Amino acid sequence: MTVANTRRVLLIGLGHNGRPYVSAAHRLGVAVTVVDTAPILAAAESAGLFDHDDVLVPAHTPDTDQQWYLAARRAADLAPVSAVLAFSEPHVIAAALIADELGLAGPGLFAATVSRSKALQRVLFECHGLAQPRFHLVNRADDAAQWAGDRLPVVCKPINGTGSRGVVLVSTSAQLEQAVAEAEPGGTLLEEFLDAPEGSCEALVSSGRLVFVSLTDKTTGPLPHFTEISHTVPGPLAEAARAQIEELAAQAVAVLSVRDAIVHMEYRLTPAGPTLIELAVRTPGDRLMELVEHAWGVDLYEALIRLTLREPIGIEPRHHAWAASWFVTAPDGIVTDVAGVTQTAALDGVRVCVVKAAPGDVIENRGSSADRLGVVVVAAPSLDSLRDRLDTVSSTIRVNTTPHPLPVGE
Repeated sequence: MTVANTRRVLLIGLGHNGRPYVSAAHRLGVAVTVVDTAPILAAAESAGLFDHDDVLVPAHTPDTDQQWYLAARRAADLAPVSAVLAFSEPHVIAAALIADELGLAGPGLFAATVSRSKALQRVLFECHGLAQPRFHLVNRADDAAQWAGDRLPVVCKPINGTGSRGVVLVSTSAQLEQAVAEAEPGGTLLEEFLDAPEGSCEALVSSGRLVFVSLTDKTTGPLPHFTEISHTVPGPLAEAARAQIEELAAQAVAVLSVRDAIVHMEYRLTPAGPTLIELAVRTPGDRLMELVEHAWGVDLYEALIRLTLREPIGIEPRHHAWAASWFVTAPDGIVTDVAGVTQTAALDGVRVCVVKAAPGDVIENRGSSADRLGVVVVAAPSLDSLRDRLDTVSSTIRVNTTPHPLPVGE
């Protein structure tokens, strides 16, 4: 099969956050070639999304970098592509490889590779003197105990991973030993715990230079986990430290040699200034792209497509509003009822209201973003009104549970 189009974007991965790229490409008169599993390409959310010039390439349950690369490389052979975009973490290496092979815009293979490893980031940032937590890579409990010593509590996190999965605060030697024992192959990254507000920086990078920056305040759930439960754009805490955060982002982008990409940098605002947690070169999740559009009037999907096509991004950010995403959670147990969804969707300023829980579902919180049961996106003309609307949302929508019955024999 061959398909002709003067401008075509190869999108590796689709998912919820990838689908808006397809619509944005069409608004710009650009065709897409999309690589993902057959069920995702055929999902109800994708109905009516694609045009006759688009090419859909089913990939057979890829779960490694090489499988994603092979599927995407075959897709690129079906029709000439002018740009390539990665949707999420599993697609970053494949997209960077193809972009480098074909001489297209992209973050660069060096940046993509380092961004996929928290340990590599730590070592590289240390070599360049960037502000970050003290850290140690371990694969044995005795080594972990020796380093942690009087540093407890410390943060344990997997070398690779997303959505806060496996990231946990350990406060005792016994908890530390268990966390190391349960870690995935490759070791555990131990980090100094910084008890300070969290935030993120969403930025467009063109030829290694920051050309747009949006700052986000975030709230996480109860320790020992770090599940993100809300985001606010622009973040009032972050905006107060904007110059320092932008400088840290510029330093991190330079250290990773990021060329052309969207970056998502997480940090903590310590008394000494912003401290780098990690940096990714892919689409940020948690509806952050939508929050940026509500707050700044910037369509990051269109801007990133233009950027990867090496065209002027043509954005003029103006502060329009405050926006937030708030995530629905519930205690462990069996869902008895879900209330307030219709009422919440009708509230002033609510732009998105999605809840996936239903009576009879079993809730088991494991400390990752997968535990969250839905999301509400809210916009408001002032920060105070945004907070009022979020208070109303959190008191209106409810997922009620009853405790799990005891297992047989207990």
